[in-house]
Amino acid sequence: GGENNASSLLKSLINSKKDSDIKGVIIKINSPGGTVAMSQSIYNQIMKIRQEKPVVVVLDDTAASGGYYIASAADRIIAQGGTLTGSVGVIFSFMDFHELLTNKLFVDSVVIKSGKYKDLGSPTRAITKEEKALMQDVVNDSYDQFVEAIINGRVQRNDNYSAEKTVLTESELRKYADGRIFTGRQAKKIGFVDTIGDIDTAKDTIEKMAQEKFNNNYSAKLVK
Repeated sequence: GGENNASSLLKSLINSKKDSDIKGVIIKINSPGGTVAMSQSIYNQIMKIRQEKPVVVVLDDTAASGGYYIASAADRIIAQGGTLTGSVGVIFSFMDFHELLTNKLFVDSVVIKSGKYKDLGSPTRAITKEEKALMQDVVNDSYDQFVEAIINGRVQRNDNYSAEKTVLTESELRKYADGRIFTGRQAKKIGFVDTIGDIDTAKDTIEKMAQEKFNNNYSAKLVK
């Protein structure tokens, strides 16, 4: 959802990490994505929780781009067969209607700026080759961070949980990290998710993982 939902999730994750009575965390994601920075904040918090207690992510209707970025930090990812996920990539887009303004409507744009890149992406003029190269560098760096996060969170997972685990190799990740989307069933075949299931599957999975993590030394109770 929007920024408020993301902020609420981040707050809940922080509280879940602090609360020693919580032995496992389930996160349900239904999002087409979001900003890189917020995705990173949530991802980093999940990675911290994972060091102390198991984390399972359930993908709902859609968990793409930033939604999958977040999911990749979990110990296990569960999705419905028809879930839409993937879309690993970064995009910036700009409208350019300067010819319509100048040639058809005879409207000129006057810009006063402090630096030559301050109006980069303005729809009232064509983007220059230099500006396009600059933005491509930004996109490439953001993309590299995205892929590195999936490698750290998912490809390099090393745990002893008995819960179903589908392996994602770095070569497979890079092969499919081109912006394409998958169904949950397709994603499982290539290692982007671990199990086909729903929230009940996640509950069963997290309970088993918590029992293994804490040697059954706790009283199971699901708290929403």
